[in-house]
Amino acid sequence: MVKASLSIWGWGGLGVVLFLITFGPFAIFYLAFYILCFIGGGFVVLLLFGKINSEKHLERCEHSYLPSTQTAILKVLEEIKSESRPIKIDRRLTGSSIIDEPLQQVPSTKPNGQMNATAKSARSCA
Repeated sequence: MVKASLSIWGWGGLGVVLFLITFGPFAIFYLAFYILCFIGGGFVVLLLFGKINSEKHLERCEHSYLPSTQTAILKVLEEIKSESRPIKIDRRLTGSSIIDEPLQQVPSTKPNGQMNATAKSARSCA
């Protein structure tokens, strides 16, 4: 195990030393720059290739028949206007008119009672 580890370090170190002697100390930065340029160039080629192909496809599809959208929008607006009817809101809480009628009177009387109490307290302060 020690022999294999020593062998790996030995060959790895020799490779690094020869690399630095051959290409210089800034070779690592140059290598990273070259790799980035290669990847960036690949993306540029893909972008141009895709753009050219999509333009060709759009030119082929340009003469196909597509219905006008304006008439469809107007038709939808006409249907919405023709269907405008008052919305009936079911105000029942329990479903029983015997219980619901008194319950519907409570919200209408409560604000009046609060306003009367507020008005009375305001008169007593003045």
